[in-house]
Amino acid sequence: MKSFKKLLVLSFSTVLAFGLAACNTPNDGSSENKSESSDVFVPSDSVSEEVSSSEEVSSSEEVSSSEEVSSSEEVSSSEEVVATTYAADVVAPYLEGTYGGKDNVNKTATFKLPTSPVCYNDNDEEVVSTITYTVEFVSGPVEDAITLGEVDKDGLQTFNVVYGAETNTADTIMKVTANIVVSENDTASVTFDFVVPEFKFATFAEFKELADNKSSEIVNAKGHIVAIYKSGIYFVNENNEGFYAYSPKDISYSDFEIGDEILVAGTATIYSKQYEFNSGCTVTLLNDKADDFAVTYTDITDVFNSVTSISDSAFVPYQNRPVSVSGVTFGVIDSSNYYYYFTINETQYYLRTSTSFNGFTSAQMTELVSEWNEGYKANLKGLLSIYNGNYYLTPISLDAIEITDRTLSDSAKVTGDLNAVSGSLKEMYSQTQKVTLPTTGDNGTTLSYEVVAGDSAVLNGNELTITPAAADVTYTIKVSGSLNNASDDAEISFTVLGVQDTTNCVTLDVNYLELSSYAAGTAKVGNYTFDYVELGNYGNGIQMRNKSADGGNASSLANTVAFDKPIANITLTCNASKNTFDNADAFTFSFGNSADALTSTVNLSTVKDTKVYTVTPDAETYTFFKMDLNLSYSFYFDSIVINFVNENAPTVYTDADTDVTLGDITVAYDATGKIFFASFTKDGYGGPADGFYHDGNYAWVAGQTCGIFELDAQFAGYPAKVEINGVEVGAWTLYDVVCPTGVTIVTGSVEQMLPVVNSLFGQSFTTMTDNTFFETTLVDGTYNDKVVEVVNGTYTLVTPVAPSSNITLTSETLSLTTYEEATVEVSGVTFYHINIGDFGDGIQIKKNVGVMYNTTAFAKPIESIVFTYSSSQTTYNNTDALLFNFGTTADVSDYTTTLSTVKDVTEYTVTPDSATYTYFKMTNNIKYTLYFESIVINFAA
Repeated sequence: MKSFKKLLVLSFSTVLAFGLAACNTPNDGSSENKSESSDVFVPSDSVSEEVSSSEEVSSSEEVSSSEEVSSSEEVSSSEEVVATTYAADVVAPYLEGTYGGKDNVNKTATFKLPTSPVCYNDNDEEVVSTITYTVEFVSGPVEDAITLGEVDKDGLQTFNVVYGAETNTADTIMKVTANIVVSENDTASVTFDFVVPEFKFATFAEFKELADNKSSEIVNAKGHIVAIYKSGIYFVNENNEGFYAYSPKDISYSDFEIGDEILVAGTATIYSKQYEFNSGCTVTLLNDKADDFAVTYTDITDVFNSVTSISDSAFVPYQNRPVSVSGVTFGVIDSSNYYYYFTINETQYYLRTSTSFNGFTSAQMTELVSEWNEGYKANLKGLLSIYNGNYYLTPISLDAIEITDRTLSDSAKVTGDLNAVSGSLKEMYSQTQKVTLPTTGDNGTTLSYEVVAGDSAVLNGNELTITPAAADVTYTIKVSGSLNNASDDAEISFTVLGVQDTTNCVTLDVNYLELSSYAAGTAKVGNYTFDYVELGNYGNGIQMRNKSADGGNASSLANTVAFDKPIANITLTCNASKNTFDNADAFTFSFGNSADALTSTVNLSTVKDTKVYTVTPDAETYTFFKMDLNLSYSFYFDSIVINFVNENAPTVYTDADTDVTLGDITVAYDATGKIFFASFTKDGYGGPADGFYHDGNYAWVAGQTCGIFELDAQFAGYPAKVEINGVEVGAWTLYDVVCPTGVTIVTGSVEQMLPVVNSLFGQSFTTMTDNTFFETTLVDGTYNDKVVEVVNGTYTLVTPVAPSSNITLTSETLSLTTYEEATVEVSGVTFYHINIGDFGDGIQIKKNVGVMYNTTAFAKPIESIVFTYSSSQTTYNNTDALLFNFGTTADVSDYTTTLSTVKDVTEYTVTPDSATYTYFKMTNNIKYTLYFESIVINFAA
């Protein structure tokens, strides 16, 4: 038996230092000090009772003889008469008003009650009352539900009320009696109630009402677990009403199993129409699974028959619970999304079979749906779940499908066989291979084929030979089926990927590896063959996992044929839809010169939110590699690129290289990629007249750097002479090779650099033996606004699409709907966003997780970003509400800043520390959702 843990221990302490309503403050000016040292607070309206008592002493009825009045002892007695009003008329009503009526103490609470409050009489004398408590239990409590603690040094006694399932099995009514002693003759007693209600469990209707009203009230539910999901637990109460505990606090799912009885406490909420316990709810195990436990299914066939929509509200009362439905007809299969469609009264629903939900193995799930043939009749049962507002069934037991009729019409048989052929062909092919197509379907359909479009595959009868061409080709075949008097046909299209140019690198992705479900396999890209283990594709790129703990293998990838060139480095790009985290030594890369002698290793550690990584071996000599996953959970890559050493690559210099020997041709470009200098050089020499420079942003100033030369005088071409400090010297001697900050020099031989020069100047030179091109054709300094790009290790120049002065992002331009990830192009720039949607209030950025960034560079640097808050929402004071990262590359690691919102302010501007960045990323940094009508990205001139 697993131990029971108490929950709802939301204890709070109310420490009260009470004053009694008729305790007077002294009138000698010292009341402030006495009040500070006293345990009491003195209300301003507390004197009326005492005045009344004083008048009673002086009345003729009260004083029967002058002798009695004149006696000093009687004066003392008179003061005592005044004191007697404290206990009965002041202290008792005050305590009653303070503690009386504290009913519905529906949480564990700790009170502090004064036992000896200090107050002052009319003569500014301290009067200390002694209060003791007795507790009388009137009905139903467990003995430890209410206890009295010790009296502390301040005279405050701890009073504990414990609220919980163990202690409050019924309404607990208790009476607290305070026996007040001010003096021997001044005593009183007052009794007041505490009512602690019964600890109750919510029905689904009560839970739904709290969620609909966005109540912050803590709600409790008890029941047995029917499913354990990767982010929560489904359970049903004694009425078989379903609940979902989303992301509970401080639990390990392995401590629970289906059938366990649990207690869940937390607030109720709605997410995408699903009613659920909020993140951070508490889950406590009450009892282990009973030996005879069995999931109870509620038959809701009538509900399925009565609705026409997969999102109908009639399903609401049955969500999160096991249900059954009879008389369904099997439909098509979308295996990539684990969807098995079925119909009732022509309305289509689906069974979702992801094994991450129900804990089944892939083999078990494959067996479960092995007879899913379109047209079969069946009864289904499973958990009624909801995703994105749509209801679906998820099997939670291996008897979830009961086929009642395997009789198919001839038409249904033909359709099923045509679908089976379509499902057997991949969407992409990248390797030369033969595919044998069936001539007879499983249902007996006769099948035949013909080519509709494409020339990268050859059909010979039912033999399909696929041969990649130079470019991608879409290939379409028509499959025709006939059975008895029924016939139909379908067109099947797939893409044959073009032959990859592996001169400088090899790119591996799900298409070139031809990945589908997890498997071991071999892929051929170009002339190179790769072996892989435990790689899959489920829509999020190359998916890797580690099954070694279950007796299987960890994912690995390696080449089995030597590369023609040594490996320079390997670039890995993570899938944008999956988060990355800090993982030390997540992957191990091994390098060597044969598949059996991988002697050098490099570990790759991942960093949270970083998407691109480069692994560099310790030498540029290795022609084999292998990568192994070390993590215990899945990882996802869009691509893995093996870059080769390019022996003919141009030399690249940075601003740290000031003492260099240039090649034949030199091109310099700035941080934004713009060419601003190109020159023919020979033996390390060159001058302004021997090339082309841009004097717009890099205007010449005497004594300052311009272009890649440090200039001490006016530009002079060879062999002109200039006079420096009275000495005539040749122009060549004036220039040292320098690289201004933020500028990169690319230099190489004529053969290497001619493509760059031709691209830059729109020429088609095939050779260059002197300075003719630079000294004649472009002596006017014509500037072409080109940008340098590195493609597969080769420098090329492109003309960017210049944006307008800004790009405006709105809900419409981003095509926002619900919180889904998406990639969208706005004004020629591609943006990626996730957890950003539009629910009627503009650009809605989800709390803590909303992210957006550009995946292609802006053609101009960012000057500022202006945000206009949605007019339908109120802004609040939120420190560091948005986090911004800026950079000149996609890793946006150059500059970080934040945006704080201010109540009622609707326009904000974020300005980076310099106008050089062409990439940005913004992330919601707080636990509240943010709303914007527009986001305007302004560019530098």
